[in-house]
Amino acid sequence: RRPWRFRVSVDEGPEYNDGCTLVLESWTPAKNHNLIEADQVSATVQS
Repeated sequence: RRPWRFRVSVDEGPEYNDGCTLVLESWTPAKNHNLIEADQVSATVQS
């Protein structure tokens, strides 16, 4: 099945001033949606 996708936009800070998007993918959703287990996540940066 497809992983759950969590999209986080970074639009502040000297290193990310171009408004890039960090996409987190987790195969198992956390019980608390504000938390994602580190070993369940792969991240890609889309500029």
